[in-house]
Amino acid sequence: MNNKAMVKVQSKPKRNSRSRRRRNVRSSSTTNIAMSQRKNDFNDKTWWLVDTNPIGGEEMMSRQGATTLVKRCMRTHGWDETKARKVLNAYRQFLSLKKEMKDWDANNLSPCFFVDQMWRCHILDMVNYCHDMMLLCGHVVGYNPDRALDHVEKQRRDETTHTKLLERFG
Repeated sequence: MNNKAMVKVQSKPKRNSRSRRRRNVRSSSTTNIAMSQRKNDFNDKTWWLVDTNPIGGEEMMSRQGATTLVKRCMRTHGWDETKARKVLNAYRQFLSLKKEMKDWDANNLSPCFFVDQMWRCHILDMVNYCHDMMLLCGHVVGYNPDRALDHVEKQRRDETTHTKLLERFG
């Protein structure tokens, strides 16, 4: 059984100035990225359940799901469990909006500060992040830290996020 999923990524055509002058030719390349398949311990509903004290101890805890993310944020940011769970709920709402709006490339929505911190912690676990986004959103949700440098656009995305959160969640 094949235990790897292949993802093809098309890169922009490369321009070779010497050959272009001679033949006016462009070349493009395709890169195959191997991403291991995994048996998900969760579905899109149970992924969000948090159990910081599993029966059988840490060794019985899954390496997937929100529990791992919550514990990482508690360690990394010094949050207590209550704060981490509140931020997780906000992260869930944010990802729900990203999915509804198909904002895969961070063009329309920006997270608040704490959700951004949790999102970054999730992204750092790259393999699980990709699998989790496919499970939760059906698409990998891109993160672009450079977009925050355009303050006018960042403010527009912040306002859109705030408005959509109020409309959807009250």
